[in-house]
Amino acid sequence: HIWVRSLAGVPRKFYVHGLLDDHSRYVPHLEARETEREVDMLSGLCATLLRHPSPDALYLDNGSCYRGEALALACARLDIRLVHAQPYDPQARGKMERFWRTLRQRCTDHLPPGATVQDVNAALLAFLDGDYHARPHASLMGESPARRFHAGLAALGRSRTAKELADALEVT
Repeated sequence: HIWVRSLAGVPRKFYVHGLLDDHSRYVPHLEARETEREVDMLSGLCATLLRHPSPDALYLDNGSCYRGEALALACARLDIRLVHAQPYDPQARGKMERFWRTLRQRCTDHLPPGATVQDVNAALLAFLDGDYHARPHASLMGESPARRFHAGLAALGRSRTAKELADALEVT
């Protein structure tokens, strides 16, 4: 989550939901919302799966929005192995924790007072497209996340259809 000061000086909390590709450090989904619920996670996951191939596994934190029955059922139906990090072990989520630190330093710490959720989302996308995805990463031997991610897409198959996602999310 991030805090943004309102014009009156009162802090306002936004939740930033993101998915990071482990191999390339590419972030196929990053979005600020005013809530942190399972439906927020599912919305981001579906948006990602409509544009990109499914991952073999989805490695998530232990927050309640990542442990819901609908998410577990959808992942099972989509053949995505759902894995949760060990509680109180930030080292296990090192790549994502490093991304959050970079995001704060280069983007969210510089949001103006009074920023709305739309302003935050515009800043997040500008950060991804104009900085993070294009910048060479030392951990990628100087390659950018965008270059590595897109080079590996052909081997991963196709994205999901809206019908497939609707079927996976259907609760009977």
